[in-house]
Amino acid sequence: MTETTPPTAGWITAPGVDPQHPLLRTTFAPRDRVTSARLLVTGLGAFHAHLNGSRVAADELAGQTNFGRTVLLNAYDVTS
Repeated sequence: MTETTPPTAGWITAPGVDPQHPLLRTTFAPRDRVTSARLLVTGLGAFHAHLNGSRVAADELAGQTNFGRTVLLNAYDVTS
């Protein structure tokens, strides 16, 4: 039995110095059967997250905060 290293996440960021309403997307192919998956999003509370064309949550302005001091992370179970 060999241990495998879990894949690492990468930042998806918008190009440019101050883009307005960027569309950030990426594609990936899982190496093995997916048994659990979480989508972690920080969009300063203003985002619409989609996975495979379906909206992940109906959140609107999720967790706005003083982002000069703290940026909240939103976690969604996207296993299904």
